[in-house]
Amino acid sequence: MTRRVVASIILRGHPAFLFVDAGPEGDFGLDLVRSVKSDAFTAIIPTLILCGQYEPSSVQAWFAAGADEILTDLFPREERRARLEALLIRSERDVSVHPSTRLPGAPEIDRDIRKRLRLRGELRGLLRRPRSSRSTTTATAITTAIG
Repeated sequence: MTRRVVASIILRGHPAFLFVDAGPEGDFGLDLVRSVKSDAFTAIIPTLILCGQYEPSSVQAWFAAGADEILTDLFPREERRARLEALLIRSERDVSVHPSTRLPGAPEIDRDIRKRLRLRGELRGLLRRPRSSRSTTTATAITTAIG
């Protein structure tokens, strides 16, 4: 796959992140990350690099190329999972605001509306229940929806 093809896929699909296997790709992977991060339209896509073995010089080269996260066998499986989840959360947060105004963008507004409608529906259902079961259930629903 060429850098141009990857950039085209990113621009059409706006993925959550770009995954690059550092092992077999050699310099192509580094060039790919540099290319993606040098373009204003594709640079926002986080890049996740999977390195089979931990080598400080390799990690330094990937970060210099623009990688956002590098996973190696140095980290336990649970930490790799946590790092991947954190990358996805950062990705969602970063693309949900307008880049120049930092105001909520369409995805963030849509998420907020859905959350409010879901909460409204849950509260409506709770108000239809007998009084004895309302108080603890309502507190739980509100805590869950807010937090």
